[in-house]
Amino acid sequence: MKQTAIQLNQVTKTYKGGIQGLQCANLEIPYNQCVGIIGANGAGKTTLIHLIAGVLRPSSGSVKKTICKPNDLAWVSQTQTIDWFLSVFDNVRLGARLGGASISDSYEVSYEMLEEVGLLSKKMLLPDQLSGGEIRRVQIARALAQKAKILLLDEPTVGLDPVASERFIDKITQTVSEETVVLIASHDLHILEKSVSSVLYLNEGHIEAFQTKEEFLKNFSSHTLREAFFAAHN
Repeated sequence: MKQTAIQLNQVTKTYKGGIQGLQCANLEIPYNQCVGIIGANGAGKTTLIHLIAGVLRPSSGSVKKTICKPNDLAWVSQTQTIDWFLSVFDNVRLGARLGGASISDSYEVSYEMLEEVGLLSKKMLLPDQLSGGEIRRVQIARALAQKAKILLLDEPTVGLDPVASERFIDKITQTVSEETVVLIASHDLHILEKSVSSVLYLNEGHIEAFQTKEEFLKNFSSHTLREAFFAAHN
C-alpha cells in the first residue's frame, strides 16, 4: 500500500467577499504519483496548490503532508519568485542547498539542472538579463535542484517554448518515485498526455474527479476536457 503524501479533510477556502476558492474538499494523494490538476480559470487550482504549499490557511478543515521537514516541499508559483540579486547559477544552487545538498554537491546538482533546462550558458547572468521564459526555467531548475519529496508546479510551462516544455516534462517524469509526488496545475495538454499518472479535475471550487489518467479519459467526455483546458482562453 502506497504511503499518503497529502491529505485534505473537509477543506474550504473562502476569500473576502464570500468568494469560494475551494469547497469541502476531501482528498488523499499517495506518493509515487504525477498528478495533473486541471480545470478552467477560477476552478480552484491555484488555491489548492497554495493550501498544500502552506502559503494559504484553510477557512475550515485541515491539510496534512507526510514530510519530515519543510524543505521536503518545493513550489513553483505562477509569479516570478526568484532572487533578483543572485546569478542564475546561485539561484539554482540555493535550491540545492535548501534541499540539504553539501556545498560541493550543490555545484554539481546546479550544473546538471541548468543543463536540463538549457540555461547553462547563462549561468552567470542576473535574472533581469533574462526573458520571462528563461526566468521560468530558472524557477523550475531551482525547484528540481531541491529534490523535494513533494513538488508543486503551478502552470509551469507558461512562457516556455515547445522544446523547453518537452525537456521539462521528461525531467519531471524522471523525478517520480516511491518517495516523491509531483502535482502540476496546467492547461498544457502535453502535461496530461505525456507525464501525469493521475488527473485531479476541479470545477468551481469542487473536486469533480481524482482518477488515473486512463480512467479519467474514459469517463469524461471530450467536451469536458475542452472546457477544463481551454475555458481560460475563450
